[in-house]
Amino acid sequence: MTKPQMPHSGLVRYCLNQVYRLSGIFAVALILVTTLAINFSHNTVSAATSATLNFQARLESTTGAIAPDGNYNIRFKLYNASTGGSALWTETYQ
Repeated sequence: MTKPQMPHSGLVRYCLNQVYRLSGIFAVALILVTTLAINFSHNTVSAATSATLNFQARLESTTGAIAPDGNYNIRFKLYNASTGGSALWTETYQ
């Protein structure tokens, strides 16, 4: 028994070759466009600044023991030097 020949088998082969060729070109073009989009879409990102300072601490006595629960007057100061210097900011909580 002989295998029947497909009509226009040369045309089918030609069309499949064209599809494969175009799919390769499409894949390369897609990679190029994606790469360009990523490279040109870099924006400078910056974080928002806050006018407040979040600070947590533990109140201790002069001996280093944790101070008992109660009401205390607290004063925060920021200086322009690690020792000595001038106070740049002071805030008191009573």
